[in-house]
Amino acid sequence: MGVPANLLCSSSISSRSQVQPFAEPKQYTRQISYLGKQSQWQRALLVLAEMQGLNLESSVITVSAGISTCVKASQWQMALELLAEAKEDHLEPDMIMYSACISACEVGSQWAETFQLLEEM
Repeated sequence: MGVPANLLCSSSISSRSQVQPFAEPKQYTRQISYLGKQSQWQRALLVLAEMQGLNLESSVITVSAGISTCVKASQWQMALELLAEAKEDHLEPDMIMYSACISACEVGSQWAETFQLLEEM
C-alpha cells in the first residue's frame, strides 16, 4: 500500500525522518489517529507510508485509522484508494473500514461510489 507521490514530495509536510521509528504497529495506528484529529491528514498518511516502508504489516485497524483521517479531511478519493490498496494487500475490509469509506463518499456527494460500497459489504 502506498501514498501518492505528491504527498511524499510535498515540502509543506514535515517528515519523521529524524525521529526514531516506533517499535510496534499499534504506535503507528495511534499516531495516525492523533494526526487525523489534528486535521493533519497528509502527515497521517505519511506515517502510514513510513510504517509500510519499514515492512511493518498494516492491519485493518491501521488502515481504518488512515481512512477515518481522510473522511475528516473530505478526501473521499484517498479513502477509496486506501480501501483498494488494503484489498490488494489481502486485508479483509471490515464494517468499520467500509463505513468510513461510505462516510467519505457521502461527504463528497459521491453517491454512485456510496452505493457500490454498500453492495460490496
